[in-house]
Parts: sequence; structure tokens; C-alpha cells
Amino acid sequence: MCIFPVALLLVIAGTGLAESDTNEPDREKRPSRFIPFPVVFYSPETGFGFGAGALYYVDPHPDAVVQKPDTINGIGFYTVKNQMLLAMSMNRYLRRNGNNLSVKAVGMKFPDKFWGIGPDTPDIAEEDYTPREIAFTIAYQWRLSPYIYLGPAYGFSDIVMKEVEEGGLLDEGSITGSDGTRLSALGARFTLDKRDSTFYTRRGYLVDATFLAAGHMLGSSEDFIQMDLDYRHFFSVFNDHVVALQYILQLRTGTVPFQFLPRLGGQYMMRGFYEGRYRDMDYSALQAEYRFPLFWRLGGVVFGSIGKVGPDIPTLFSFSDLRATAGAGLRILMDAENHVNFRVDVAYNGREIAFYFNVLEAF
Repeated sequence: MCIFPVALLLVIAGTGLAESDTNEPDREKRPSRFIPFPVVFYSPETGFGFGAGALYYVDPHPDAVVQKPDTINGIGFYTVKNQMLLAMSMNRYLRRNGNNLSVKAVGMKFPDKFWGIGPDTPDIAEEDYTPREIAFTIAYQWRLSPYIYLGPAYGFSDIVMKEVEEGGLLDEGSITGSDGTRLSALGARFTLDKRDSTFYTRRGYLVDATFLAAGHMLGSSEDFIQMDLDYRHFFSVFNDHVVALQYILQLRTGTVPFQFLPRLGGQYMMRGFYEGRYRDMDYSALQAEYRFPLFWRLGGVVFGSIGKVGPDIPTLFSFSDLRATAGAGLRILMDAENHVNFRVDVAYNGREIAFYFNVLEAF
């Protein structure tokens, strides 16, 4: 692994911290809170999962340029499918200039499924594999305006294939990444965030774009580029009724290990499909959700999404092999102050029904 990109980002972040948070005569202890919580969830990819997590946050200083809390999250869980995960994330806004430092780290052993690469892989191609992954990302973004952030980003991931299904495509070794892979990628992240809340947005929009280039010179196993765009828009209709829209576009070029190809499905986008049921070089998807209150602490949602993967952009935006899902869900309010919900979703993809239990909204 080449440590230069990490060292460079840490120097940039350290310089920002030094310029923003030292030598402050009026520095005072800000209100903070530590919240431990049990973790219980379900998805087709994991089955039932159990564990524990914690959230630590510090309120912004009254004079801070950005009035958003600094947060540290940690979580660990084990699932009935023998999947294990430990993860931590930190998000900090610097007081005087509002610059943002974000760090994420994860270690996991996650038995998974692979159907091949392409928008129309058959069900009978399903095979099991078990990777062990250690990964982290770090980004330091300068605040260019009240809502716009831009800065360098670095991503690292080391994946070891612990098990593959005998006689399958991964066992044959014809798929890039089938014998494990290492990602070391340097790039940039752009964020435009005008949402009124992070946990439960009623109005506003978010644009989050990341560009990363992985290469042998950085310590990566392969040379490739990944570009990801996430756009969300929220409309408050009336009496806490919300219409939420999300569009994602993920593009890859170069020699891309199958682990880093865009994957259709999962509990956040294209609910109803197993995450990774279809994967290819490019991925585009759109979803809409209508959120409304019911009574007491209960709320409801209805949602639908369309999307597809493809080997190139022209194929991506054709109507062939377009996938669609729809569903409904129940929300149980757990934290009234920040509007944190426990969600129960059921989705149908035209052939199968999938259930999801988790905390916070899908987007």
C-alpha cells in the first residue's frame, strides 16, 4: 500500500484543524451526548442480524460557521448467515471555516452471492463466495459556500477471498478479482447539501459526487476509474407529508475487479432485488417515495424504483433489461427530537417479495 495519499490528506486536514480550532480564548465545552443502542435488522442479503452500536455527537459552537453536529458512529453485528462486521465513521465540521473532515473504516467477513456480470444473468448462475475485507475512506472538503464542499478523497480496500464455490466462475479464475484484490484510489469529492435535516429530510436537496482513480502506482491491484453521483430531492407537501426522489449514476472504466462493479439491489436502492443480483460497469437507478403520518408514533411510505446495469452508457439508457420494484413500509418513531425511525419495508420485484427491517430512512 502506498501511504503517500493518506499522509497528504492527513497533513491537509491537520492544517485545517490547526487554523480553525486552536488559540481560541473563548473555547468552551460544547453539549455532547453518547447514545448506545441495540442493533436488530433483516434483509434478504443478511437474514436476521444482531449486534450493538453507539452514536456520539457534539453540538456545534454558537459561533460556528456551520450549525451541524460533529458525530462519531460505531457498529458491530453478526447475522444468521455467518456475516460479521465492525464499522466506524466520523464526521467533523471545523468551527471557523466550516471545512469538513470525514473518515470511515470497516472490517468484515461477509458470505455473499455472485451471478456473473451483465444485465441479464440467469438465476441458475448463482454461486456462493466468502470475502474478508478491510477498508477505509477519508475525505477533507473545503467549504466554498454555505452549502458547497469540495476536496481530496482517498479510498483503500484489501479483499481476500476465503471461499469460492467449486466449479463456478470465481473458482475458474476468469473474473477479475476472483483471487482477491486491493484498492488504493485517490480522487476528489463534491457535495452540495441544502437538506433541512440529515436523519429525516422534509425539504431541500443533496448532490454528492465522488471521483476516484485506482492504479498500480498507488498500490492498487488494477488500474481503473470510478465515478459516483447521488442526487436527492425532497418536497414537503402538507402536514408532514413528504415526497422524496433519488437518482444514482455509477460509472466504471478500466480493469475493474468484480467487487467494485456497481451492484443493483439492496435495502437502500432497488429494494426487492438482492444486492448484487445484477452487476456491470455502469449503473443507473431512480426511486420515488411518499412518506406520510398515520397516528401516534407510526408513519407509512409507498415507494417504487427502476434501474439497470450495463457494459456502457448507451446500453445503460436503453429500455432492454430494465428492472422495476415497488413496495410499502411502516415507520416507528424512536427519537422524536431528531425524527429517527425504525423502518419495516416490503418490496416486490415482479417475481419475489423481500422484507427489510432497519433504522433510518432508505435515503
